[in-house]
Amino acid sequence: MRGTFDFTRTEGEGAAAGALSSAHLNHYFYGGDVQLRYPTTSGFAPYLLVGAGAVTIDNADNGALASFTKFAGKGGLGVEYVPPGSKVGFFAQGSSYLYNYDRDGFDKTQVDLLWTGGLSYRLPF
Repeated sequence: MRGTFDFTRTEGEGAAAGALSSAHLNHYFYGGDVQLRYPTTSGFAPYLLVGAGAVTIDNADNGALASFTKFAGKGGLGVEYVPPGSKVGFFAQGSSYLYNYDRDGFDKTQVDLLWTGGLSYRLPF
């Protein structure tokens, strides 16, 4: 299990209705997920992740759009490399958040895809 925090920024497009057409929206994703890993002797471990949490949508332009928070489900795939004998790993993953965007003239199920890379550290339990 692990806790997660992800940040993305999007820009409204011309086809969007009203204030969304030119808004810059910050997306804050936070929650937890479980990794189902398949470790190998080479140190590489592909994994599947599933989890849940929330997404907060915030108007970075401080315009007419109010920020809000919604429940979000999460799923994804990744791979991690942990050198033998180390607690530090390097990972790359693609994950998707699924939530209902029901504000500002929209009522759609939103799927946001995030590509993430970074370092991990395993606590000595």
